Amino acid sequence: MSQLATAPRAQTAKQLQKIKHIKHVESAIRWHERQRRHKRKVADEAREAKKAAIEQVKWHNEHVRNRIWDARRHAREDWKLGPLRPNRAVGDEASRYGALEQDDFRRPDIPIKAQENRNKVQERKGLEIDYPIVINNERYFPFAKDDRVVVMKGKDKFKIGTVESINETSHEVVVKDLNMHYLDGRIFTFSSDDPDFQSKRIKEVPFPIKDIRLVIPYAYTNVVNSSTIQLQREVQEDVIVDKIHMERHTTGIDPFTGIDYGKDAFPEEHQFDPVTGKAIFHRYIAGTRHRIDWPHERADKNEDAGKNLAEEESQGGVRSLLTKARHPIDTYKQWKAKKEPVAEADQAEEETDVEERRIPRGLEEQPAETNDGTDTTIDKVEQGQNLVYSISHPPHPPQLFEELRAELFSMKDVDKDALKTVKEAERLALKEAEEQAKQKLIDSMKTPMQLRWELEQAKKPKYDPKNPTPPSESLLAYLGQHMESNGVKLTQKRRKQTNDAELD
Repeated sequence: MSQLATAPRAQTAKQLQKIKHIKHVESAIRWHERQRRHKRKVADEAREAKKAAIEQVKWHNEHVRNRIWDARRHAREDWKLGPLRPNRAVGDEASRYGALEQDDFRRPDIPIKAQENRNKVQERKGLEIDYPIVINNERYFPFAKDDRVVVMKGKDKFKIGTVESINETSHEVVVKDLNMHYLDGRIFTFSSDDPDFQSKRIKEVPFPIKDIRLVIPYAYTNVVNSSTIQLQREVQEDVIVDKIHMERHTTGIDPFTGIDYGKDAFPEEHQFDPVTGKAIFHRYIAGTRHRIDWPHERADKNEDAGKNLAEEESQGGVRSLLTKARHPIDTYKQWKAKKEPVAEADQAEEETDVEERRIPRGLEEQPAETNDGTDTTIDKVEQGQNLVYSISHPPHPPQLFEELRAELFSMKDVDKDALKTVKEAERLALKEAEEQAKQKLIDSMKTPMQLRWELEQAKKPKYDPKNPTPPSESLLAYLGQHMESNGVKLTQKRRKQTNDAELD
């Protein structure tokens, strides 16, 4: 076979145009698929955000607004009735009257993507963003554990407490020994047979993040003028920080290498904590460059100061004794001479240098709290879980539906109409129970005269249209006399009946 026959045939311009068109169509299909995936993702996020907002409104209406309305209505009723006001703590739930149930103090979760999109919209409009800040699917709050905060709303208004924990999913903060409420004891223990079971337990209920403000110590110089002298003294007071501004740590000391870049930014991959992998934030008083230390930073400073003081005391005592023994004259001169005070500017500059040289760190992750010697309670184990399934009331766990569905399928295998029969029987039983309850309620509201009338009506014979009771002879005679007196002609049959009645 010749080489011309085996060589590949050259493509014509028409074929090349066709191949180009096919590639163009395939690329267009891939582009549209990417666009559809992106639009579907955006639509799912919008749907989830809308669902979360609706759940927030429903929860507030059901567990806050309606409770306030009920409390006001009960107060009005009690005021009107006076000593006749009813006792509402009755029945099996009397011991738990007024206690909050699980759904009453656990707000619905806020999706992390919804919070991120909301902040992007606020930032695009030039408005202030809402905390927490979302970076890489992580929430960053302006508060941390052991921060001192003040309550701005509620029964504990203007009280100061310490942050005990932060619920990241619902954006709530638990303040120690504040906002105490009675909770249903069944939340903490499953069985009422437990010897430690209590019908009600008093515990902290979390605050929304918008209802608290940070409290920090603020030092300033107070000048006291008198007739003779002018005194200056350092005063430290607690101040409330109305707004906090958070900035990422991108300049200065590299957390990984410890190299000081000054005002230049270090590599972006180093802008995270080497231990936790989270972004490092600094917080400031809004509108100023006054930096607010995190609780773990204050703890590190106190620990370093304690170590230095202990080392100085342990080493300084021995050195001072040796110095006094070797140079007694110099020691006497130093004791007689006045000590020159250290300049405040130099001291402040030295403290600033020490603070700048410290390598910044992110927030430390707190381990779950446990009780030594006893079992850990449910609220400690399920710290971040806002929803605990129960079989007694919805929402039920997902496994329960599978079990019920399997049972129904087994019933269908025996009888195809088993499910309809069960539902019809349940419907009839429910309808009968409703009728009985309705009749019982009506009977309880009847007066004595109504009961007497019903008894009299029950004694009367009932009229049956199919088998009517024949009229008595005396009644027929009376009707005949009445008709005769009114000029009604009597027929032969009626006259005979009237005569028979008169003879009797």
